[in-house]
Amino acid sequence: KMRTDLGMEEFVAKDIRRTAATRLAEAGVSSEVLHWLLGHASPNVHFTHYNLYDHLDLKTEAVAIWDNLLTEAGV
Repeated sequence: KMRTDLGMEEFVAKDIRRTAATRLAEAGVSSEVLHWLLGHASPNVHFTHYNLYDHLDLKTEAVAIWDNLLTEAGV
């Protein structure tokens, strides 16, 4: 019912990823952090082979921003 109320014909899981990435970018989260959060591989050799830092602090901050956006939207 919610899908039809919103005028959505079809919904797939990647719609959530796309929406989250878009809204987080609008909220100022960098593209680099979005790539890490979404689990995208880095084309940069340095990050792929030499920098093993997990960036958990930056990913956690981005998830907190997403949580706030969802809360503000009443979701």
